[in-house]
Amino acid sequence: MRNQFFQHFERSEDKIRSIWQSADFAFDANCLLNLYRYSESSSSEFLSVIRGRRPKLFLPEQAASEFFKNRLNEISNQGKSYDNSISTIDRLIEDLRGKMGHPFLPESIHDKLVSVLEEGKVSLKIERDNHLKRLSKDSILLALDEIFEDRLGEPLPDEILQEILSTGQTRMEAKVPPGYEDFPKIKEPKTDYEKRSNFGDYILWKQLIQHSSEVKRPLVFVTDDNKEDWWLRVHGRTIGPRPELIEEFKRESQQEILIYKSDQFLRYAFNELNENISQNTISELEKTAKYKIEDIHDSKFDPFIKNYRKFLKSSNFINNDIKLHEKIRDLNSIMSDLEEMRDNIETRLDKYIIESRNSNDMVEKQKLEEFIDQLASEYIVVDERIRIIRSDIDKYNDIQKKMKF
Repeated sequence: MRNQFFQHFERSEDKIRSIWQSADFAFDANCLLNLYRYSESSSSEFLSVIRGRRPKLFLPEQAASEFFKNRLNEISNQGKSYDNSISTIDRLIEDLRGKMGHPFLPESIHDKLVSVLEEGKVSLKIERDNHLKRLSKDSILLALDEIFEDRLGEPLPDEILQEILSTGQTRMEAKVPPGYEDFPKIKEPKTDYEKRSNFGDYILWKQLIQHSSEVKRPLVFVTDDNKEDWWLRVHGRTIGPRPELIEEFKRESQQEILIYKSDQFLRYAFNELNENISQNTISELEKTAKYKIEDIHDSKFDPFIKNYRKFLKSSNFINNDIKLHEKIRDLNSIMSDLEEMRDNIETRLDKYIIESRNSNDMVEKQKLEEFIDQLASEYIVVDERIRIIRSDIDKYNDIQKKMKF
């Protein structure tokens, strides 16, 4: 069975190690664009791992084209994520300063809390301004230029590209991976450029196959595309790359392919090859992979949140001068609002899932699935905040039991 249906079997550790030793390494555009979402240290470590494979690197022309098409928007969007964090802090400060200050906080504690918030805001503004400098002076772009010098693939020959443009729709409508999840981006394309936009993943896939076929080496391909035309899912659980991709790549190129997400790629390099990668970097990449752009600003907010929580836990905050039972009441009220928000998100999720299943319009279906992804991310964030607040309530209840009012 294994010889005939190899694509359905997990490869042995020895086989995977052998592929890594002899393979070329290719990266999708989304992996490179995500460098703008990571912290400076994580981006630097990821670039270092890529640089270490420079003799074996291959950047498909389609991936490079999509990177340059989206780079400035990605930088700009990350600037907006900083603005979202700053606005969040501004609202907290406004709440604390409004109505003659918080009614349950002593003045000294109130002033310290506002000071921590102001410090976090200043830090985020500095980071935002440094990030937006990349619109004109981009250190990540310069690093990628140096790393991938002479490693860029050629465009597909005209005859192969024209074959894709003329026959690709049949493949997409039959849901042959990859690319059908994005089809059609342009419903009625009139130019070859618009037609090409509809088959971006398929063109990328053909370039990967062509490269391995020509150099006669296996390929390790890293992509942060999370859609089902790249990954096999069963009841919401990701099993691995689509077996059809493994089979087609081997059939067309006579070579093996391993497909990873960025965090999986780094984790293997760390665990199996003992490469110098921090666990913080791997964790950050895992977190980034779970959330859409709207939620990424929370990760940039983390250093401030840690300081804020540390302040709240300080012995100066919890003392007999605070009406602890009033704080517990306030937290319960906040949690109630969040639980109502979570229930509302869940209701909308169920509605969009049903509409998506019943829709035959590809454009409408794609929009609905984008809404579903966004709502799912919102649900995770709200649910996590409920968990944190519930933990705080339990902690304060335990303190209240030990205190005499």
